[in-house]
Amino acid sequence: VHALVESLEYANAPDKPFYTEVAVVSMNGMRIGVSTNTLLRDAKGNTHSEQRTAMLVPVGPETLQSSDVMHVHAMRPDATLIRSLYVESSNSSIESQLELQFGEDGAWHVEGKFKGKPLSATWPGKETPSSWLEEALALRKRLTQENAEGASFSVMQWLASADPSTRTESKTTIGKSLGEDRVAVRQSAAGLEVDLVIEKKTGMLFSAVVPVGPSSMSIERVYVDGSF
Repeated sequence: VHALVESLEYANAPDKPFYTEVAVVSMNGMRIGVSTNTLLRDAKGNTHSEQRTAMLVPVGPETLQSSDVMHVHAMRPDATLIRSLYVESSNSSIESQLELQFGEDGAWHVEGKFKGKPLSATWPGKETPSSWLEEALALRKRLTQENAEGASFSVMQWLASADPSTRTESKTTIGKSLGEDRVAVRQSAAGLEVDLVIEKKTGMLFSAVVPVGPSSMSIERVYVDGSF
């Protein structure tokens, strides 16, 4: 059996990610979920990211609700977005399933289901929504500049969980340095403000506090492998 396992090969082996990170999600001091993010590169040099979040949230004294989200992005070598797929389920029932892509008519199109209802939207103009990787690289660059504290910049994103029918402005403001390798950052979009702790050298999330009604949800990265 040992020899069989060592020699086992996939007929169509999946590509190995060049970057992987794992974070845990907590609420009221209790861990309720896990989030993963992987980056792969195809033969054309394009980058594919797959973000998955699985949570089991208490909604009553004896009731739990499962929530699963998958967000897949295809991006060019410069991190600009090619297309995106978003799927969200609750208690194993798919609530949202949306695809964003650029059409031959020179516009971006969103098709699918959002919160249980059909959705079809078109954005005139060729302005490409910013990808999360593009934003991380922009933040990384700004953090190397002098007098970064207090600086801010805005990008237009496709926030599939909030308003997938259009692009939404997301503003990032750099706060105080938290030592040699981390910095406080505040992001605001769609009426929501989130406090983040960002790793300076990568521009990636180290931890975050997200308001959820009267409470809050915390996210903390616990594992990272690779670089970009």
